[in-house]
Parts: sequence; C-alpha cells; structure tokens
Amino acid sequence: MNDRNTTDGDTAVVISDGMWNRIYNGRAGIPGIRGWDLAFLYKALVRMDWPQAEIDWVFAKLVSLPITVTDEYADVSIAHVVEVCGLHGAQTQANPLLWRSAIEGLLTTEAAGKSISSSHQATAYAVMGLNAWGDEAGAGPLLEWLESEVGIDGSLPESDGYEYFEIMGEVLQALLMR
Repeated sequence: MNDRNTTDGDTAVVISDGMWNRIYNGRAGIPGIRGWDLAFLYKALVRMDWPQAEIDWVFAKLVSLPITVTDEYADVSIAHVVEVCGLHGAQTQANPLLWRSAIEGLLTTEAAGKSISSSHQATAYAVMGLNAWGDEAGAGPLLEWLESEVGIDGSLPESDGYEYFEIMGEVLQALLMR
C-alpha cells in the first residue's frame, strides 16, 4: 500500500485505496470489526462495476486480514469474509480455506452447531457466507435456529432488552436464502 497515493487523484486505484485505508485505520481500536466493514467495501466495488484489478486487490487484502476468533466482532467479520470468498469464486484458494475453517471453528463452539455466538447477526451473516460457498447443508441448521428465534410478531429476543431493526433485516436476508 505504500506505493499507492491515498491523498490525491480521482482514479479508481486512488479511490479504492483511500477507502480501504480510511476504514482500516478508522477501525484500529476494534481490529475484529475490520473484516465486516471491508467486506462491505468489496461488495460495493463489485456492485459499482469497479475495475476488476481493484476488486481483486481489495479481495486479496481482505482475506489476508489478521482476525482472531476471540476479537470483538470477529464472528461477524469472519462470516462476512467467508461470504466474500464465495462471491469472489475463491473457495479453492488456500487463504479462503483458512477462513472457511474459522467459521467451522466458531460453529463447533456452539451447542449442536446451531448458532454463532448465540448471535442473530453473526448467524445470519454465516448463513449468507455458507450460501455464497454453495454450502446449503451447512447453512441448514443455522437457518432452523434463526427461524426458531423469530417471534410470531416478527421480533427477535435480544439479551439487552433493545430491539435492533438492523439485525432483524439481516436475519430476513438470511431467511430468504431458504
């Protein structure tokens, strides 16, 4: 990244690098969340039909992020990176396989492998990630758990007593994968 100009210019290269650096540096205090935020950058660049070389550059940086499963927000970040690997068609590359192993490791820490961190949000993103990999069987138990958590009024139980509409939307996205 040192050989790129992140402050001047308006080319795709400069803009991609600038966005990456801004997000990466802005999340220095919460390194576990970087994968989450930077996966959104990847998806945005794809949807904006950005030059493939820049999409590939962001992807390579994303899968090389050091995220430890014990980091705050690591569960959601890992699920996002797994999804991006599937979207990028990188299931057979060595680094993405490490991410796939990481999500499996998160699953095995939960009772019967039905949720990730007992979190609706992390589980919803894991479903989207596994589906992007074509792993519908792996996503099945997670989907069942999410479905069982949705109340008759469409609500989700939250441990802190607050209702998070963002999370409800993420769960709905995952349930649409069924």
